Amino acid sequence: IHARRSLNRSDERSASVRLQIEAGTELADRMNADVTEIYDEDDTSAFKKKMVTLPDGRRVRRNVRPDWQRALSDLYHGRIDILIEYDLDRALREPRDLEDLIEVVEQTGRQVASITGSLSLRNDAEITMARVMAAIANKAVRDTSRRVKDGTLDRAKAGKNHGGRRGYGYSPDGMTLIPHEVRELVRAADELLRGTPPGSIVRELNER
Repeated sequence: IHARRSLNRSDERSASVRLQIEAGTELADRMNADVTEIYDEDDTSAFKKKMVTLPDGRRVRRNVRPDWQRALSDLYHGRIDILIEYDLDRALREPRDLEDLIEVVEQTGRQVASITGSLSLRNDAEITMARVMAAIANKAVRDTSRRVKDGTLDRAKAGKNHGGRRGYGYSPDGMTLIPHEVRELVRAADELLRGTPPGSIVRELNER
């Protein structure tokens, strides 16, 4: 069973992931399948990318998901026979990830099942539908990202706080300076300009 939630700021497994695992376990029971592995991607984006280096030396942006890759590897090598998902958009948001899954299924003949029925790759029609839905899911998250960025830019242009975690040096309203914190920032900036390594500055701040 694979379960994913994009964001979880707590140290405990999120309710969303717990529900996905419970629903997956019930589906496995109905399929007379034993649950041998849980691929838990709590607090894992299926869209955000990092810079990675390919074997040929190219630097590219990729969505890095070790547990997803482990699930694909286990399915390919037969360590599992069925990969159970809650829904296509819980499994992936990148067409590239879907194509990797399709390739494994087509090469091995092993199964993918989903609670909602949105991810099944048993024939050409289901594969085509999955590709369409993956493209829609990808567009939805891109639209959300664009709206958030536009809203943040508008607030910045208006001189307003962009929200989120309090920035060090600012009060919770995001606008009012906190003098003793500002002094620390100025001190750290001076050290940086003098050539002090950033790691040393951070360690000294943490110690104090």
